Amino acid sequence: MCGRFVATSSPASIAQWLDAVVDPDLVDIGARYNVAPMSMITAVNAGVNAGVNAGERRLGAYRWGLLPAWSNDPRSGARMINARAETLADKPSFRNLISAYRCVVPMDGFYEWAAPPAGSTTKIPFLIRSRTDAPLFVAGLWTTWQGRDQSATTIRSATIITCEANADLSNVHHRMPVILDADRLDVWLDGSIDDRGALMSVLGPAGDGLLELRRVSTDVNNARNEGPHLIEPYDTGHRA
Repeated sequence: MCGRFVATSSPASIAQWLDAVVDPDLVDIGARYNVAPMSMITAVNAGVNAGVNAGERRLGAYRWGLLPAWSNDPRSGARMINARAETLADKPSFRNLISAYRCVVPMDGFYEWAAPPAGSTTKIPFLIRSRTDAPLFVAGLWTTWQGRDQSATTIRSATIITCEANADLSNVHHRMPVILDADRLDVWLDGSIDDRGALMSVLGPAGDGLLELRRVSTDVNNARNEGPHLIEPYDTGHRA
């Protein structure tokens, strides 16, 4: 799964990486080192069903945790922070979004937790990031929710798609976010493609050797903790 990640790249740099236009209402809230579910994240979509020119990649703000349009409870998104690639086409909450509500979530690393060592109940956190320090671009889906009262706030939300872990990560966890290389990213963000088979074919693990793992402090276990110290290598002299 993917339950926490790092977002330090600026909207301008992400837009340049992905040849995207930044939504004029997107607020740059700065670097974040412990992005948690139900917080605001940035994502890029291809403009389909986004009220902009078809095919124009747009970087905008989304709440992390998919809130289906039919939901009666705006808090229900907390249950849909991830969507499994293997069952994406079978789940009512996701299958109708594949054709035209695809997005890419940029991140500068994500966290995963290994099982506790013998005699402990505390899982061991690891930061997973690109060996080249480049951002990771992760496949996602998005949608828009509107309260029953038409004057209510509209919520635009997104979920991160996960798949089986590659060899880089499998010793820590059996799942990972779907990280898209350039070719797969272009397919996923091509609004003219609605062939479900072609789209599902890009939702596999990243190639082995792309990622590096770094053990970090258990300070990251608390979603309220924030700051660059969270991604520093674990200090064996630090007991946290």
